[in-house]
Amino acid sequence: MTTNQRTASGLPLIARPATTVIERVAFSIIRHWRWTGIVVSSMLTASLMLLSITLEAGLHAEEPIRSGTIGFLLAILLIAVPVWHVSRLELGAAPTWMIRAALATATDNERAFLFERLLQLATSEWRIDPISCGALFYLHREAKLNFGDLVSQEGERLMSQREEQVAVLKKVAIATKN
Repeated sequence: MTTNQRTASGLPLIARPATTVIERVAFSIIRHWRWTGIVVSSMLTASLMLLSITLEAGLHAEEPIRSGTIGFLLAILLIAVPVWHVSRLELGAAPTWMIRAALATATDNERAFLFERLLQLATSEWRIDPISCGALFYLHREAKLNFGDLVSQEGERLMSQREEQVAVLKKVAIATKN
């Protein structure tokens, strides 16, 4: 997967992994909207509970259900479902398609950085659990922040200044030789 070529940042060039459009879109949706899933799952759970309670009250009209019981059941579910959703999404092991999609949606510099960080995490002697989705999202965000468009524009500007300075130094070195 690595080559002898280097990116502009000096990291080894990592080839873009083969992924499907569906995998890349799913990764982007999950990465950007993962907290929305908590709200959606809570709303869905609350509406299903309300529907079941309404149906139950209609079937047993002679025995009314106390509102405190309904509120207690809804409170338990509205707390349990988001906790379950977060723990499943954030703490669960990142599937291979998600890691490939993360690498595929990154630019060359971002992909090299992300690959290096994932490799460090995976080969750490202290790590006994697999890389979680939350860690993958964090590393992808860190790669975007470190090597994103704004950073790369600044890097290009600095590289052009560096090249100008090297050219001037070469001229000075040639002039001092003569």
